[in-house]
Amino acid sequence: MKKTILHIIESLSIGGAEVLITKYLNSFTDYYSHVVVYMLGPDTLLSNLNNFKVYCLGCGGKVSFVSAAYRLSKIIQQEKPNLIHSHLYWPTLLARLAKPKRVPLLFSVHNPLSHDAFNHNAYTLYLERLTYCKSHYPLFVSDCVKNDYADYVGLKSQHFVLENFADDLFFENSIKPEQTQNSYLKFISVGNLKEQKNYSYLVEAFAYLPDSIKSKLHLDIYGEGPCRSMLERLLHDKQIKNISLKGQDVNFHKRLNDYDVFIMSSKFEGFSLAVVEAMASGLPCLLSDVAAFRSQAKSSALYFDLTSPKDCACKIEELFRNPEKRNALAKAGLERAILFTKQIYIDQLHQIYQTLISE
Repeated sequence: MKKTILHIIESLSIGGAEVLITKYLNSFTDYYSHVVVYMLGPDTLLSNLNNFKVYCLGCGGKVSFVSAAYRLSKIIQQEKPNLIHSHLYWPTLLARLAKPKRVPLLFSVHNPLSHDAFNHNAYTLYLERLTYCKSHYPLFVSDCVKNDYADYVGLKSQHFVLENFADDLFFENSIKPEQTQNSYLKFISVGNLKEQKNYSYLVEAFAYLPDSIKSKLHLDIYGEGPCRSMLERLLHDKQIKNISLKGQDVNFHKRLNDYDVFIMSSKFEGFSLAVVEAMASGLPCLLSDVAAFRSQAKSSALYFDLTSPKDCACKIEELFRNPEKRNALAKAGLERAILFTKQIYIDQLHQIYQTLISE
């Protein structure tokens, strides 16, 4: 008889954690029945979960948090899960309040919380320390996320590290013709328009590009979020015409083939799904020099200094003038991406689920 796993997440918008959960659930039905609970919309990815029971708690703020915990407890009583798997900070806190003691909780930590939740709200660190106990098992997306959590919260229970994966769709289009000297180079960046992704840095970097090549370079940014209006004003004020905000796209895997270089300027990351997908698609990667990217891509990417937009501009120019460098990075990235396939992820997650359910 199949075991039941109840998953809880903030929303079903297009984001790293949300995309991850919708992709692995559809390939993970042999042993488990899955129930998905999300706190509030948007629900862009809802159609990807047609095969599962899905509940929306309608939890839109602190006032409704207690009532959402009550609704979640009723869902748990009804569905009788053998394991609860929460993603991100607030769904994890909600699951801790709602779950009965007999049901183990696996909670995924997708970002270094000292930069994310703890940095934005003085009470989140206190709440994390208060509510985390030995029957809650953290699942970290990378060693750097685990180390950050250990430093700020401490590890009270058995814990796991499981790095994210690139869907098979990205590997299917990974064989590209070698790049030659281009008269025009197209860059792509993917991620929600929020402070963490640091897109204003890329605008500054593009402003530093020499006039001789500015018209030969273009960057498309895919994503939505609270920083859109700020970025639009910045692009207008600096008269940058070769950066476009493209909005969200659920067919991201089809878009990558239209570009020459993937670029990402995050201030911090846990494990970037977009980066490993770009590598799997055969794109050379130009990344900010942060610990997660170094751990994830190692020597298969080119890195720039986040304190110097001019350094980023120099690296962009280097890739424009050096197709051999782009080809070498693309090849190394693809070889690295093979370590992050969906089947490897599912096999390891299955072992974790079995361990916790048997306990």
